[in-house]
Amino acid sequence: MSEREDIKAVVHILKRVPAKSLRIVELLNQIPVVHGDLDLTVLERLGSEIEEAKKEAEGYKHATEEAVRALLKLDNRDDDL
Repeated sequence: MSEREDIKAVVHILKRVPAKSLRIVELLNQIPVVHGDLDLTVLERLGSEIEEAKKEAEGYKHATEEAVRALLKLDNRDDDL
């Protein structure tokens, strides 16, 4: 594979990882800290949203891991030459 083809392969792999501003970070920043502890009332109120955001973050994690594996496979191919 040529360098140009390698670059195209990397771009293709990276395009499969969605750009994200993870909702979980946004939600967690909304939870006040009271006397060193998270405000459990707010935490409970946001519970279902946090669960959805957690699933979103896990999906992003899996997409990122898949991209890393693909990139490592591409990189390891050079070792076989």
